[in-house]
Amino acid sequence: PFFVNSACREALGLTSELATGREWTRYLHPEDRQGTLVAWTDFLEDKSARFHRIVRWIRPDTKQTVSLAVRAQKLQCGDIQGWLRSAAAEQALSRLEELTHARR
Repeated sequence: PFFVNSACREALGLTSELATGREWTRYLHPEDRQGTLVAWTDFLEDKSARFHRIVRWIRPDTKQTVSLAVRAQKLQCGDIQGWLRSAAAEQALSRLEELTHARR
């Protein structure tokens, strides 16, 4: 089980019940589902230190498809901390970082 705060549930169109169970996997876009679940399992099994994927999410409330950047890491205590933002925001921030660190 995991905790999903109310802002995240609202952004994803999830109810509290959907956010805590395994039901969330069915809202991953069918073309993204398998690869995302394999990467998530690898992360959980310590085959990778961090999880980072761009996924398409189908909101259960509106059926609208949104692109999300999803990240997770394991804390020293063993808990998992994760966050998400729109894929467009992720791309904009990456571009800004490139520009900021570019040679002058």
